[in-house]
Amino acid sequence: MLARRTALTAESAAFLATGCGLAGLGLALHYPLVPWLATTLFGISAAMFFARPTAWLIALPASLPIVAFAPWTGWITFEELDLLVLAVAAGG
Repeated sequence: MLARRTALTAESAAFLATGCGLAGLGLALHYPLVPWLATTLFGISAAMFFARPTAWLIALPASLPIVAFAPWTGWITFEELDLLVLAVAAGG
């Protein structure tokens, strides 16, 4: 029974990571300033968090005061931090 429960947990984690990756990719593609750069950085950060799952413990709090470009992008509903959190969820 325990092996079945672990398999379901791994499948649901993969499903949620895929959903977060697709949502982040969609947001990055619609980034107002430079969409190709946002998409590239999203992919690189998701790959980094996949390779080093504990890197988000340093990267996420360190980027809180830095990634707030709402006055320049006009994005009010979504921010760059949302892209980073989705990259963490997709990669880690």
